[in-house]
Amino acid sequence: MIKINSKQILLATLLCITPFLLTACTKTSDVNLEKSKIKSEFPVPQDVKNVTNLDNSVINFQTKLGIKESMDFYKSEFTKLNLTERTITTSVTDTTFSMVFDGSSNGQAIVVQGVTIENNTNISIRYEKI
Repeated sequence: MIKINSKQILLATLLCITPFLLTACTKTSDVNLEKSKIKSEFPVPQDVKNVTNLDNSVINFQTKLGIKESMDFYKSEFTKLNLTERTITTSVTDTTFSMVFDGSSNGQAIVVQGVTIENNTNISIRYEKI
């Protein structure tokens, strides 16, 4: 029997409803765009699809990268941008992850969360004051 704590349930719930909320609130929704045509200040993997971008401060998309590969991608990309992972807040399971990076020019933290949905990882990235 797998034990799931309330943090994991909350994270999974938020990650599952975020695409629907963003789609309802967004001014533009870009689906299956080439990476070069995505307007976001956040780095995205090469194989992004089902992209929803809300005012360049929140992006949600799917990738074929797994949980570990997604985490490695963001550790690498944000390190190149001189951002620092707040490791005390990093959380990972077989099907979810959550990471926070500090050092953005606007003073807010960058939150990266992912959840496995079928054969994809749904990733949400946003600025947040935490």
